[in-house]
Amino acid sequence: MNRVVVDSPMKRNGLHRWRRYLGSRNVAKPNTQSWSGRALLYGSIGEAILLSTNTPVISEGQRKQLHDEMILNIKRGILFLRDEKFKEAEDILHLALAGARQIGEQRGEVYILDLLANLYFEQQKYEQAETVFKEVIKRELALGKPQDSEGIIEVSAKLARIYGLTDQYEKAKAGFDFCLQKLETSMSNLTEEKKEEVVDLFLKVIQWGSEFLLSFEDKAEDSVLEAADLIEMGLEKVQQLGQTGSEAYQTLASNLSTLYSWQNRIEDAIAVATETIKLAVTSEHWSLSHFYLNLAQIYAQNGDVKSAREAAEKAMDSAKKSKDPEVEKDIKLLNDELEKKMSELK
Repeated sequence: MNRVVVDSPMKRNGLHRWRRYLGSRNVAKPNTQSWSGRALLYGSIGEAILLSTNTPVISEGQRKQLHDEMILNIKRGILFLRDEKFKEAEDILHLALAGARQIGEQRGEVYILDLLANLYFEQQKYEQAETVFKEVIKRELALGKPQDSEGIIEVSAKLARIYGLTDQYEKAKAGFDFCLQKLETSMSNLTEEKKEEVVDLFLKVIQWGSEFLLSFEDKAEDSVLEAADLIEMGLEKVQQLGQTGSEAYQTLASNLSTLYSWQNRIEDAIAVATETIKLAVTSEHWSLSHFYLNLAQIYAQNGDVKSAREAAEKAMDSAKKSKDPEVEKDIKLLNDELEKKMSELK
């Protein structure tokens, strides 16, 4: 069965907010040795959060040195995160957190806590992730960030994801409803400067919300309908703003074509999948091979073997260019099925 493309905090552009905080300075890739001996001075994340935030008196020279060390440790932590070396990332981010606390860098503390929360989420340590995300919101609000700001909404949506993944349906639904309501309000009065950021977050919440709806196997048919309706609503609003060139938009559109195929709305599925591919070719979307494969599977579902093979061939070409072995494997499986169908027709 063709699948929807799911999202992850560490996927492709998942580090964009962190890069904005750090600036454009480069840092050499860190050694992969364990940092635990130094990091464990500050214990668990729960203990770290509860430590005193009193800032010791230090000279400007010391402050600058500690600030530079904090930035360096954050960058190293991000590189470890990108490489999925989670233990090393956690250890060095604890060091960064201690450094931020030592110089009274409150924004830095919040930023590092957000990194740690995403780290825990990626490892499916949902209870820890929930605790730290809540701490991030608490501190952001204390620092004067409005409740309807993009940063608060994004963390709230991540909490909603956690509630969905831990079978807290009502909390998850309320969380996604809150985020979408706030974002729809923001999108009704967008400045050009904030348009891309707000639209990207809106699409991200739509993606996570649809994944949440599709997670209920006991009411699969209703879930597919609700998820399709949610994505349709999201895509329509983004179309009105002329923001169809983003990867997030195209991924959601491809997912919608998949949901249409699950409902046997084959013509709609093919139309949306084809249009998505046109957009993805123009913008060089990293998931182009997934989109072609999705179209091939829809054609195969409809018994159009010739069109399915043509789409699968384009999917394979794209997968080889993007070096995506997982998609190549799925394409080979689909081609085997198509060969069987061809044999049956002879």
